[in-house]
Amino acid sequence: MIELLRQYYLDEKGISGPAFTAAILSLLLAVLLLLRHSAHPVAKGMGTGLIGVGVLLFVIAFTARTFNQRKLDELGSRTSVPELELQQSEVTRMEKVMNVTFRYAFVSFAAIMLAAMVWILLTNSAYWRGIAIAVMILAALATIGDSFNAYRNARYLDAVRAFTPPEP
Repeated sequence: MIELLRQYYLDEKGISGPAFTAAILSLLLAVLLLLRHSAHPVAKGMGTGLIGVGVLLFVIAFTARTFNQRKLDELGSRTSVPELELQQSEVTRMEKVMNVTFRYAFVSFAAIMLAAMVWILLTNSAYWRGIAIAVMILAALATIGDSFNAYRNARYLDAVRAFTPPEP
């Protein structure tokens, strides 16, 4: 069971790689928009918004990497816990993650996307439309990332449920 937990936290820590990549790409696109097309208000707004997106993605990536490394470091202290108890606690925790966390995340991302669309339609400022487009990009990236994460976590939950502790 400890090996399943270790692999789970390694996979969760691995999220930081794509998040760092998306952050760098977001910042590069922001710089390109601001340096090459800042005369156009939509491009200037997108560039400004993408700077915020890039910074937020860096924070998410750093947090995921740090938090999951700490969880990996703490696994050694859990070796004394009976495997059946670990399994039961993981099933309970992951069912909550699958049924609550992901559901609310997807609802939140949809609400952010809808708010950004309304923002684009209701504002007269091209600059603020550009920022709203950047917010939509963030919501789309978050939805894509969480979709992959939900799939991976569902496979992990199946593996935990299927785990049979060795006989003592």
